[in-house]
Amino acid sequence: MLNTTAAVIIIAAATMASYHRLFLKTPSGQLGYSAVRWGLKTFMYPRLIFNSDAIRSGVWPLWNPYPFGGSPWVSNFQAMLFHPVNLLIILLFGYSAEVIQMQLVFIFFIAGLAMYGCAREFAVRRSAALLAAISFLGCGFFVGNASYFPQVNTLAVAPLVLLFVRRTVRRGGWGPIAAGALSAALMIFSGFPTLAFFLAFFSALFGVMDIWFIQRSGAAAGLRKTLRMAILFALAFGLSACLLLPALESYPLITRPDRAPGSALALPAAVVGEKSLAPANLLSLAFPFLGAWRLADYNLWIEFRNCSIGLVGFFFAAYYFIFRPGRQRWVLLFFFLLALLFSLGMNTPIYKSFYRRFSPFGMVSHPALDFRAIFFLFLCLAAGLGMERFLEKLPGEEGRLRFTILGLVVAGGMLLAAVSRLRGFGVPGVVKGNWLWLASVAALAAVVSWKKLSEKYLAFCLVALALADTAWWVNTNFRTVAEPVSSSHWIKRKGKEAARTRSVTANKDFQRNEQYPSRQGVKSMFWKYFSDSGNDGTRLRSFQAIMNTPARKILTDDFRLIPVYSVRMLNDQTGVIQEIIRGVNLRQVGLISREDIGSGDMREKLEALSSPGGEPDDFQGRVVYCKPDEIRYDLFLERPAVIFFNEIYYPGWKLSRGDESLPLFPLNHAFRGTYLEEGHHNLVMTFSPRSYKIGLALSCLSGLFCLGVMGADYFRKTGGKDRPGFD
Repeated sequence: MLNTTAAVIIIAAATMASYHRLFLKTPSGQLGYSAVRWGLKTFMYPRLIFNSDAIRSGVWPLWNPYPFGGSPWVSNFQAMLFHPVNLLIILLFGYSAEVIQMQLVFIFFIAGLAMYGCAREFAVRRSAALLAAISFLGCGFFVGNASYFPQVNTLAVAPLVLLFVRRTVRRGGWGPIAAGALSAALMIFSGFPTLAFFLAFFSALFGVMDIWFIQRSGAAAGLRKTLRMAILFALAFGLSACLLLPALESYPLITRPDRAPGSALALPAAVVGEKSLAPANLLSLAFPFLGAWRLADYNLWIEFRNCSIGLVGFFFAAYYFIFRPGRQRWVLLFFFLLALLFSLGMNTPIYKSFYRRFSPFGMVSHPALDFRAIFFLFLCLAAGLGMERFLEKLPGEEGRLRFTILGLVVAGGMLLAAVSRLRGFGVPGVVKGNWLWLASVAALAAVVSWKKLSEKYLAFCLVALALADTAWWVNTNFRTVAEPVSSSHWIKRKGKEAARTRSVTANKDFQRNEQYPSRQGVKSMFWKYFSDSGNDGTRLRSFQAIMNTPARKILTDDFRLIPVYSVRMLNDQTGVIQEIIRGVNLRQVGLISREDIGSGDMREKLEALSSPGGEPDDFQGRVVYCKPDEIRYDLFLERPAVIFFNEIYYPGWKLSRGDESLPLFPLNHAFRGTYLEEGHHNLVMTFSPRSYKIGLALSCLSGLFCLGVMGADYFRKTGGKDRPGFD
């Protein structure tokens, strides 16, 4: 009898069979394949390394000084600062390219376990749940998008959210609510907010339809179940408050070069259209199980090359949607088709309508990624449900099975003929290129038609066939996961890692160009992807406003603080920007908006600094300590001045001198400034936003509540004489 331990072992075996190349080493001892490329190499890798270096140095980096003149790291979803698996890896090993590669395999294994548990919650036997799990861990989203680290992290947890939503609305109890909240929070912490939002939305919508359409609950019972589900997601938001509250504070203050005019969040329709799945690419849904040639040979975007699952999973998913009666089938089919339709994005009128009317759709930069992930979630779940239907109704299903297999063979043969005609392959070439697919079809037909085969052994054969089939097509198309590399690749990679600024603290003054290297002229510097001169990504609006002005070069000037003895007060920040565009020498004149100062003694002191004057030769000022969230200065002034800190201004930065708090205000639109009297000053500048403190308190309270509830629920269930097993 198959038990849970055996199921976990089979899922691990399927993961290794599909992705074992990520562990293979060359005779020189280096890994033979590299999955750290594209977005993972240039986008996520520097972030993970920054987190690793900072935390292992004893610094919790709420601020990152490297990207685009500095940015609030605590509010950046893709910083993945709160993901527990990432934190555990940082504490145990620290990040490197090899560690990231190992983590990818672990993510795919977790995805299989999550889908196994989700399918079991839908009352399927273990063998059918294994089919769903194997199909999911080797699905096209993970194969084609392994380089998109936050996306695969998010989808891997999604089945758990669906599992606990269903358990909450069907069984009730605080345990499922707490577990579902933890799963949803983990999905939010995975680093891709739009995908996490829509996965949570589809899960919640499934819960609503389960209550009112599938179960047809009465009004009172339905409202109670809906309330329980609402509590689940409210708790998830509470758990994520340490990220969500700073993000809500940050989003009005940030922008992107490709944002739609007049909107802080929405992307232009043209940008979304470029990243929508083209209808012609729907043919790639069939490519994986046809297996004529490697998908890398087709002229498709990398994320479009793998849009399906293995042959056995695809077969049983189709079988479920065609032959399984009941309301649940229609609900899953609705979500399956809706997600597929949304993945076409701007290529369909319905998405354009949603884009105009609902802001979450305007935030989706890549519908082909976000909604294809949801499509795979329901496709693989349907595969497990289809196998369950087949096994429980085997005697009366032979005619339907033969019809389905025949249809699969005919459809596959027609598509093979079309593809071979377009590519100029003859019949021998088609047969040679598809021998394993033809063998898989024959094996599947033989297994399901063998009347004397018992149900238990039939299920075992189908799981084994699914494992072999999934592992085969994943390895056939492995170039979409990783590419073979030589030993020199890893030598160069280690050189780039060694070139990064490993120490996130500095006990001495340093040149700004070393800490903020420019993308131009930098060959081996790791931090080039965090440079001020980068063009992609989200950045502070104040920084973006000065990028095309003469003030831009100040960001890379070799000074961290200078006194300014002449101040020009303006009515608002628009006036400040106009003065900057005119080319005012910001080393000698400080531009301050009256709306940032208000009234009182400080305004009078600043307005008194109107006499012209440059920087004195004997100015003494230096940085004595620097880390992402804290900078310490030592300086001496002969007369009152405004101190120009060459750092980006952002709410949450505070300045103090001993126990005394000092005013810190926007200077020259984007930078930090303060007023000091003459004399010697030891200053400490710290980043400690109130939104993070409130969010962290809410997260801790929610976390303690969820863990307490889950612990109490577990001991309540296992405290009696009959100790149920945990599946």
